[in-house]
Amino acid sequence: MVEETKQPASNAAWRADMARHLRRGAGDGPGSLAFVNAEESAMLADVLEQGCPGEGFMALPVAADGEPVRPGQVVWLLDEGDRRGVVGVRGKSVIVPSFDGGAWGYRIVAAGSVSHERPESWGRIAAELRGGPGPFFLGVPCSGLCSGCTGPGVSEPDCWQIMATKLADRIEALAGDGR
Repeated sequence: MVEETKQPASNAAWRADMARHLRRGAGDGPGSLAFVNAEESAMLADVLEQGCPGEGFMALPVAADGEPVRPGQVVWLLDEGDRRGVVGVRGKSVIVPSFDGGAWGYRIVAAGSVSHERPESWGRIAAELRGGPGPFFLGVPCSGLCSGCTGPGVSEPDCWQIMATKLADRIEALAGDGR
């Protein structure tokens, strides 16, 4: 028969019970849970005894696009235009890998300087103009024949016109009031 345990009425009492359980595994031997060693078990007990500020979990930092940033996500660094995987969060900051001078490390950046969406740039627009309608719409070179093409236009000039209109809108948005 499995004995059922119930969570104490208050969070503080529950944390204290969990801390006592973990402290039992923090002796000289391995931790009482399979995935923690004695040192980790003691650290977890300290966290449970002290609790977290605000009676819950810390809020995730918010990126420039208004979305919360979570470890494991891929974000764009707005000042550099590079993609990086998020390895951690700290307060209102995001921790991403750094590749300065060929050496691996980590860098802490403000959450407001990253985005889940690729940032617009003059270089990106120029590259898309050079690529022509095929890569812009389909990711493949445009043959100009349009037979069997699944692009948005019915002819190559039509595709160029649609592409130019979309790029003009992006250029105006990027330029803002500085047109």
